[in-house]
Amino acid sequence: MASASVASSSPASFDKIDISTETIIGKTNCKINIVELFSFLPVVQYEVIPKKRGRRPKDEKKLEPQVLKDGDIITLKMGDNIRGVDLKKKKSNNNNYFRNSITIVMSCDNKLINFKISKNGKFQFTGCKNDSHSHRCLSNIMGYIQSSPKKIISLPLNTRLEVIYLTVMANINFSLGFCVNKENLDDYVNKNTDYYSLLETTFGYTGVNIKIPLPNLDKIPITKMTLISNDRNEWTREDLTYNDYVVLLDEKEKVKESGKNRYNTFLVFQSGNVILSSPHKECMRDTYFEFLRIINTCRNVIEEKIDQK
Repeated sequence: MASASVASSSPASFDKIDISTETIIGKTNCKINIVELFSFLPVVQYEVIPKKRGRRPKDEKKLEPQVLKDGDIITLKMGDNIRGVDLKKKKSNNNNYFRNSITIVMSCDNKLINFKISKNGKFQFTGCKNDSHSHRCLSNIMGYIQSSPKKIISLPLNTRLEVIYLTVMANINFSLGFCVNKENLDDYVNKNTDYYSLLETTFGYTGVNIKIPLPNLDKIPITKMTLISNDRNEWTREDLTYNDYVVLLDEKEKVKESGKNRYNTFLVFQSGNVILSSPHKECMRDTYFEFLRIINTCRNVIEEKIDQK
């Protein structure tokens, strides 16, 4: 992981900090029979290698992870029903939502991508490392659907399948290069800046949560893909601005979209490690340097000196 450090004379380039995870929404123009889809999709047998703590004995053979092909599905969940392996084995409290959607774990680029498909045609991808993973997973699903003898998706009359991809959350991790007095940082931001800070102590961690408003979403890259050939799985691509995207929404969605308050959020730990969350990495750039400016200004107040004795 690349990291930026204000302890050095020249912080690492923002562009060299990799995205740790991102969540992407894919909005299609189709309706999906998720009951038929759940029954039809093929699931491969997959054996989870249990994690062991401590040092492994020298004579113990290391188990290699199972090799999966792109598009292999190892998990399907719908409500209380499951096909394949249950990686989480944790019951969700939001049963109404999950009855109207399928949760899928699919191999893509040697990674396991977790995503949900709802009956209204929306795909939600979590844990992606880059934007291409979402479309590859969706494209694989459509390939499976094309081979089904039953009708699983329905499109408006005389239309092609379209999907609009919108990244709704991205995280990057970096380090300040010194330990932080959390109380002093929280106090400084609230008293000396126009931004909001909260000292979090109730979520299993203790950190300073700093919110900096995001004035607009013009920098979010939005992609529209149109399927022009089912047989060859051929798509055309169109890049949209955020305003282009809003125009395509129905009136109810426009009202909902306009009412959202968006922020870049910095979670700062005592160690100096920072998690920056934003609707997209391109929205972080200016705020990232604004945050470093604040840190440099108040470093003498917030730096925690560790007693080496």
